[in-house]
Amino acid sequence: NSISMTPNLLASNHLYNSAILAEQTLSTNVKLDINYNIIYNSRIGIKIRNCNGVAALNSYFVNVIENTVNFESIGSSQNPFIGIDASSANYAKIEYNTIQYNPFFTPDYSTTYDVFRGISLASVQYAQVSKNVLIRMGTGIWGADNLLETQFFCNDLDKNYYGFYFLPGYANISNQVSSSAGGKIQASDNYWYDDNINFTNPELRRIGGDITVTPRYWYHRFANIDISNIFSPYIVYPTQSVYLRIYPIGNTIGSPDCSIQISPVSTGIKRAEIYGDIVKDSIIYAAYQNENKYYAEEFAYKAFDETPTLLTMGVSDDSIYHQFYNENKIKGIGKFTDIDKYIFYEQYNDAILLNNTIIPVNSIESNKKTVNHIYLHNIINNQTISTSDSITLYNIATQLPFLGGEAVYSARVILGLDPANLNLDYVKAPDKPNDNFINSNKVRVYPNPAINSINIVFETLIDKNAIFELYDFSGKQILNTTIKANTTFSTINLNEVKAGIYYYKIFTIYETLANNKLVILNK
Repeated sequence: NSISMTPNLLASNHLYNSAILAEQTLSTNVKLDINYNIIYNSRIGIKIRNCNGVAALNSYFVNVIENTVNFESIGSSQNPFIGIDASSANYAKIEYNTIQYNPFFTPDYSTTYDVFRGISLASVQYAQVSKNVLIRMGTGIWGADNLLETQFFCNDLDKNYYGFYFLPGYANISNQVSSSAGGKIQASDNYWYDDNINFTNPELRRIGGDITVTPRYWYHRFANIDISNIFSPYIVYPTQSVYLRIYPIGNTIGSPDCSIQISPVSTGIKRAEIYGDIVKDSIIYAAYQNENKYYAEEFAYKAFDETPTLLTMGVSDDSIYHQFYNENKIKGIGKFTDIDKYIFYEQYNDAILLNNTIIPVNSIESNKKTVNHIYLHNIINNQTISTSDSITLYNIATQLPFLGGEAVYSARVILGLDPANLNLDYVKAPDKPNDNFINSNKVRVYPNPAINSINIVFETLIDKNAIFELYDFSGKQILNTTIKANTTFSTINLNEVKAGIYYYKIFTIYETLANNKLVILNK
């Protein structure tokens, strides 16, 4: 559970892999240092998923510090480029990194602002994202899902189309460097340099997108919130949806120098600011009420479980927090938390017994229970996963992480599935289709699932050669077969292909005819 990757000089010209990839099957605790690396021309510089820390073990978390990621050429790739991509990585420290794009010409980011991201976060709580330099990206810092108590401060956002962008409908953040986080009112001190001559009115995009809860306070240096203050988010127009939810607050007490210290919660007032509305169930979310409520309650419960002193602060409403904790301890949230502990300490039989008692109340819990079952019965025993379990995992892995929960990331890790290869959330733009599969009337592939072969039937006679390609989830090509012109039917032999889940592509020099999933069963 302790890994160090430091330092390395990494360069990639094929643009289809992460230069550094660190992932765990389940989101249990890990100590991971990814520091002082220099990366050139990789599609994703550093990717971490399911690598969580925990408050009770303060040495267990991910450090991503003083790395440099340079993008200089994107070739013909339409896939996203991300400097640091973190998903399900609570307590991560992402600090002092430099991520920049040096294009021959500035792209039109108006519709592709999320294709080039400096730092991308999804389901990352209690993290510190600070003192990073992000230059000429479509979005400097991009966020989705539960980002509660993750703090963004002292980041240099230089010539980006968006400084910050939060995925509308899905992102939930906390107050930025508020009294509860820092022990006193401190300014977040991010600063925006809006001087890219290629972008019109960049000052209107210091923060874009939307969050699910209002209000959230964004403390910043100096009292004025107009365009002249590069420390202010300057959210001024009601035409921006985020305008209604993030309130810039000028710090008139002093001028911090980025020496912010995130202090533990030590008073009832601070506890109430972070957890009070969650415990009292008084939050109305702008979207996905049930999912957001579940994630918020899970967030609060885990905080109390990791730090029991939060339940007893000597104030009158301690009983409300105790009641919240005790009610959730016997529900799925509490049981899954205990299962993670059992797995971390290798008490697998206890984990199996407790997992069997859970009656899921939503897709998040159903997926989690299923992945736990497969992990505890197969993976820890080094047993092959059955084809039916592989299909089950695939159906979880292709879900939207926000709706399917952290088990979506676990399923992707188990299957070796890189979401970028299949254009899955959250690497694609939110306004594109949910996947890149093409089901064309021009071609039919059967049977699926298959065993020894598949048949390909074309609607009309093809007048040019067609190509059939088969890939596994890592993007490795398994088959490449030419289908001769002037035919409407072809059979592809699969005898040498192992059972599993693949994806195929059928195309000519003119067009892609089909691109979809293929399940191959045991022979």
